[in-house]
Amino acid sequence: FESTSAAVTVAITQYFASLTKTTGVGLGERVLAVTSMMYGDECGGEAGELKTMMTEWVIRRGMKVVAGDDVSSACDAAVLIVGDTKDLQSDSSLNIRRRLVPGGIVWMIIKRQENESDNINSFDCFPGSIWEEISCVSTSSSYSVHKIQKRACLVNAMSCPWMDKKSIIGKEVALAAEKKCGNFKVAENESYLQFELRTASQVTITPSVAEHTREKISSTDEAYTTILTDTNIKHAIEKFRDHGLVIIKGLLPPEQTIPWGNVVLEDFTSAVEALKNHQSRPVDLLNPDKGQFEPLSYKEMAMREDLRVDLRSGPSMEKLRSQENNLASEAMAGNNVIDVGSQPT
Repeated sequence: FESTSAAVTVAITQYFASLTKTTGVGLGERVLAVTSMMYGDECGGEAGELKTMMTEWVIRRGMKVVAGDDVSSACDAAVLIVGDTKDLQSDSSLNIRRRLVPGGIVWMIIKRQENESDNINSFDCFPGSIWEEISCVSTSSSYSVHKIQKRACLVNAMSCPWMDKKSIIGKEVALAAEKKCGNFKVAENESYLQFELRTASQVTITPSVAEHTREKISSTDEAYTTILTDTNIKHAIEKFRDHGLVIIKGLLPPEQTIPWGNVVLEDFTSAVEALKNHQSRPVDLLNPDKGQFEPLSYKEMAMREDLRVDLRSGPSMEKLRSQENNLASEAMAGNNVIDVGSQPT
């Protein structure tokens, strides 16, 4: 297993070194999680030795390593050492996959089994909606090494229920799309869902763990604000100029966005109930195909299509906006420190 450990370490080092110029994130800023999920006497202690060796070699290359069972630490990449692909279904594996940043890569060192067919076809825990295609990097008499990348951006595969997103895009539609949006080319035999996944990734910036944790947003809390490298800022500007939009994953901390999400849902729920119980013109926004009347647009809410609305100026939203603006004004006057979630809108 020494040669396997060395090969994976070299692959990880080369991968992140190649990204240094394109992202501005140095090799010493990269964070890896290394964990072992090989159980049973048949492993003969190999798992622990392989994990220790991987950890030492990665650190020697200048990268940072976090414990595989540390549920709070995010990682740019992960190494999973497993006795069988069935071990990938474990809670430890799920924890690692959740902590991996968008665009991050998982390297899996899998002990070779007598029945290889079971080993090769058991990656169901990596659904295509979240992960790119898995690839086999190398094999030896004892281990096989696979890698898989987390998608930079997810899409809602359940949207637009009237169309079959898995159907292949026709040539006429492809030509019309390319004529209207020249920067987005439709690949041959590409489905609508594949096109959506690819273009979403194309316009997405995926900050590293280092960028996500550069600066705290509160002196009394462990929450951080994302600060992109100069290189990634330039990439974001380029994407915006080329495509008219750019997606920056995790730019706003949850501590700032969750309160807004809650009050928006409160106002939306109130609006749904008010329209549903209207005496002369009841409208059911959540069941648009069952109502007698079509919804209109209002001061606080503009209708776009079924199950899609623009909401503004609701009472809960206005209350939170007023609170945050007051705190921001006091902070700018030097009378207060902006706490988590208290930023001007």
